[in-house]
Amino acid sequence: MLAAVVQANPAAAQQIATATAQAIPEQAAEIAGAIAAAAPQTANATAAAMALAAPDIAEEVASDVVNNAPAAAGAVAASLTQINPEGAAEMAAAIAEATPAAAGAVAAAVAQAAPEHAVEAAASMAAANPAAASGAATAIAAADPEAATQVATAMAQAAPEAAAAVAAGVAAGVSQAAIAEVNQETAQANAEIQSEAQSQSSELQADLAESMETLIKLP
Repeated sequence: MLAAVVQANPAAAQQIATATAQAIPEQAAEIAGAIAAAAPQTANATAAAMALAAPDIAEEVASDVVNNAPAAAGAVAASLTQINPEGAAEMAAAIAEATPAAAGAVAAAVAQAAPEHAVEAAASMAAANPAAASGAATAIAAADPEAATQVATAMAQAAPEAAAAVAAGVAAGVSQAAIAEVNQETAQANAEIQSEAQSQSSELQADLAESMETLIKLP
């Protein structure tokens, strides 16, 4: 019944989420997951509404929502991190435990929304589910290559059995960051070259027009 209501009226998801979290918090996470499965586009709004209405269940809600709508992992993690940065690590761990494939998106979202909690979140994810370690390590290292050593150390300590995966993930992240930087510098250089070429072309056209005007005026 609930799924049908949300599918017919996605805008109602946020209101349903808030009312549910306040009235029956012990069932809220399961209901949030059902809403996300029925209307994935409402996953972020649903999780955020419940987290605001009942902060104590935010981690469980995030886990159920992302498990039912994995594509919304980054948006959900970003919203909940903005709502409660101090709870980012526990939230990320809850998601990683149930949906390790979402670790990269979650880690990247936390790194952007609350970079001071990114390493802690990555370590928590690795501890909760070593299968999430590589994805989380890659995302954090790509977001902040200078923190690569800190990330690798914290995650390896949290999940020694995942040390190799962490090392590989960090290396991949640093590599991605380096490639992105080169691409950005190349794009900037190309833009400058194009701008200069256009400027020179405009000057040449202006000079040519002036020369033609002078020739026309000659007797």
